[in-house]
Amino acid sequence: MSATYGQLETFKYAAGDAGTLGPRWEAWLEGFKLYLEANDINKCKGKVLFKLQMGEQARKIFHTLAKPEGKMKPDPTSTPTDIKQDIPDTDTLPECYALMSNYFRTKRSKWTEQCVFRRATKRQDETVDQYVMRLRELTAHCKFGDAKDVDREILGHLVHTTGIRRFESKCCEEDDDLTLVKALNIARNCETNSDSVDGLTKPTPRELEGRGQALFRTDRGQPTRNEKPDRNAGGNQRQSAPFSGKQESQGSDKCRNCNGSPHAFNVCPARGKRCLNCGIENHFAAA
Repeated sequence: MSATYGQLETFKYAAGDAGTLGPRWEAWLEGFKLYLEANDINKCKGKVLFKLQMGEQARKIFHTLAKPEGKMKPDPTSTPTDIKQDIPDTDTLPECYALMSNYFRTKRSKWTEQCVFRRATKRQDETVDQYVMRLRELTAHCKFGDAKDVDREILGHLVHTTGIRRFESKCCEEDDDLTLVKALNIARNCETNSDSVDGLTKPTPRELEGRGQALFRTDRGQPTRNEKPDRNAGGNQRQSAPFSGKQESQGSDKCRNCNGSPHAFNVCPARGKRCLNCGIENHFAAA
């Protein structure tokens, strides 16, 4: 017995909304054709599998569409019920493909497709390469022109919608010779550098554990490790030179130095930074 390659799935007619029915059918049909080719299934058996795996709902549509176009003459001995349920055996497999694809394939408006393309933005969990791949898929029915025109549209949209400011600034510094390939290289470098910096600034698990202990002590008015008690409670604490890791009074959910969520002083992003308003170190202007 020969081995079977791949898995033949039934088309899920009701798996999504009507707007995605055409693309879902095309994706399923492509997988079905690959399955027949990989397992060397002839067209006669493939036709039976096609009707079987399209599912009950799609098969009802097939029966409805195939009868008016049927090439088989009715058998005089057949009852009306038999004729209604019979499917023309003379239909070839490619004709079956075309029959169902023409039904599921909706007429696409280039203006609608272009609106979808223009409104696309980069997701937070998406790399630049994945974003460009998604943009290229969205241009399939936009009718922008040849490959160069498509790349030009993707390039212009990429520069304005990645949300990576450093990448946008570098692209704006480029001349008219900026290409999609060059922009992708710039975006990858900005993305890699951003990830590296985030990795350096993110606290380790040990620091996170210490942060919880520090908050526990701070909420009770006790100084944390490496923190000096405030001996001048009545004065302006920000004017003093040492950095303060004390948070607001109990019940507050903001750090008095960076205006962020409460944390220990040794992991505060404002530590060592100079305020843009007053020029004093160890706090942000927002605080």
